[in-house]
Amino acid sequence: MNTIQLVKRHNLKEMDTQLHLYINGLTVEKKCFPVHAERIHMVAQLGQSYVHVYDYNDLGRSMTVFYKPPATSVCEICKGDVTCVMPSCM
Repeated sequence: MNTIQLVKRHNLKEMDTQLHLYINGLTVEKKCFPVHAERIHMVAQLGQSYVHVYDYNDLGRSMTVFYKPPATSVCEICKGDVTCVMPSCM
C-alpha cells in the first residue's frame, strides 16, 4: 500500500502550525510520510517538538516521539540584514 492510499485525510490546525493526518491503519512496520513545509518567518532558537500517533478508536494505543530541529542562532537568521536588532551580529 503506498503513502497516498494510507492517508485518508489531513487537516491543518493552530494557524497552520499543526498537521493532522488520518491514516487507514498502521502496523508495526515503519512508515514514512513526505511533508512539504515552507518557512514563512525566520525563527531562531527553536525548541523541542513532538509527533503524537494514536488509534482513533482506541486512545490507549498511542506513541509520542520528541525531536529537536537543528540549532539556529539569532545571528544566523539576521546575518547581513540591516534591520537586525542584534548589533553583535553585524
